[in-house]
Amino acid sequence: MVSCSDERERVTGEGVHPVGWADRDDPAFHARWLEDHGDDLARCRTCHGADYLGGAVGRGCAGTGCHEDERGPEACGTCHGAESDDPLPETGPHAKHEIYCDSCHRVPEHVDDDCHISDEGCDPEIELGGPGITFSGLAVQDGATPTFDRASKTCNGTYCHVGGSPVWEEREEPLACDACHETPPDSHARFERVTKDEERGTLFCDTCHPVPPGDTHVDGTRDIDLPDGCDACHGTGEDGAPPPALDGETDPTKRAPGAHARHLDPFAPNRVRPPVPCESCHEIPTEETVLAEGHIDAEAPADVTLPEGATWDPDELTCVVWCHGGEDSGPSLAWTQDSGDPACDRCHGNPPDNHEPIRATVEERGCAWCHPELPAETHVDRSIDLPLPHVCGSCHGSPDDPAALPDAHEAHVAADSSQPVPCETCHPFPNEYKLDGSGHINGEVQLLDEIDFDPATRSCTVWCHFGQDEERPRPIWDDPSTGDCRTCHDLPPAGHLGFIGLSCVLDRAYLDDCTNCHVVPPAPTHVDGDETLEEGWPRCTP
Repeated sequence: MVSCSDERERVTGEGVHPVGWADRDDPAFHARWLEDHGDDLARCRTCHGADYLGGAVGRGCAGTGCHEDERGPEACGTCHGAESDDPLPETGPHAKHEIYCDSCHRVPEHVDDDCHISDEGCDPEIELGGPGITFSGLAVQDGATPTFDRASKTCNGTYCHVGGSPVWEEREEPLACDACHETPPDSHARFERVTKDEERGTLFCDTCHPVPPGDTHVDGTRDIDLPDGCDACHGTGEDGAPPPALDGETDPTKRAPGAHARHLDPFAPNRVRPPVPCESCHEIPTEETVLAEGHIDAEAPADVTLPEGATWDPDELTCVVWCHGGEDSGPSLAWTQDSGDPACDRCHGNPPDNHEPIRATVEERGCAWCHPELPAETHVDRSIDLPLPHVCGSCHGSPDDPAALPDAHEAHVAADSSQPVPCETCHPFPNEYKLDGSGHINGEVQLLDEIDFDPATRSCTVWCHFGQDEERPRPIWDDPSTGDCRTCHDLPPAGHLGFIGLSCVLDRAYLDDCTNCHVVPPAPTHVDGDETLEEGWPRCTP
């Protein structure tokens, strides 16, 4: 005799089961009995075997028109929806969430696992919405902490609804985009130019994202498929230089457009330099790094990356940088200042401070006397361009007389008491290949090392002014009254007094007249370093 190991109420009907046990429409249908008894499938396995294929009674629950799934009555579809590979409850919008079972529920490996059929073993710290609801996976993506309110039947704070609280119920119409995020999302406000279209006049996402519905929508990954070219998002042309900015703004007094046009538009009026490459002020992504961190995912405003030594003030919107004269130029133009024509003195003095020695020449002849006229492609390019006129008088004196300079220059170069003193006697003398070389056109007067000039007394100690004889007064460079014959020697020189008494030198008066023995200066042989007397001097004998 065969009996059940668990005592149970005997019923009349087919075999050990009551009539209607296998009839879905009968009140005695076994699913109803199981539901009333806590879905205790363990009792079924007692007779029909652990695999429900027959067991001790030789008749299984699987096959024969009953539970067709190989898992028998433990198949999910036995309780949840139809018996299929991926059964879903028929209540609410389960069908719309068919791939997200484990995002809201803890899917058991076995029907008898804790917190499945009953709430036995449920951990309230894990089952956040109460028994049966366990958020994980997509629901908690990006640190979301969702909950489920059974009273209002709302999901709150899930990643997949971007923090919204939709009601868990079937809807006749699909959820609109703004049920999960704004259209466009708040984070896209600065991309207004990209998310709006004048022709379509409404939001369009397909410029940058795959258009939903699709398998890549709401999957925990922001899918971005950007159009080609920088100007797809900002600016116009190959470089994508604003205006317009990301938000469509074109006013140069607003931060986003600012002075981009002045820096980048090669056709901007009154340019004073070539266009500035974007990478001079920003880190420019390549095609491979356009989606890298710090580009389109960064918050506005754009990052400014200036060369070493330059600074950017994000509050005042000003920069201190070489191309605006650096720290020596004073306050920089504000990025949003629509200043019109740029003035020369915004970057350097007009003329620059180091041009002070030639200020008069610059003011008379203008910058173009030495530099290319503006606008020029070679201006503000870290190279001082000097296509100088190769005539000394272009800068010194006059074109016809370079020595027409203040102080004693002309007295030396066009001397009337000695041979002319060439410029290179006192100064390093450039040739046409090094007019702008070291030591020339640097704002300083350069002297040769052997020229001992005292800037305090404005005098020099050189052979032609009788060398190092400190007892003799020195001529003052800018005082012409201090230069005569006695500047260099006595009249007559002290050594000449020994000639008195010679047959031809009877008294001092003879020596006072230099022409008795020397050629009257000016002469090429006067102050030439050679004391040989000229022909014609009396050949006196003792």
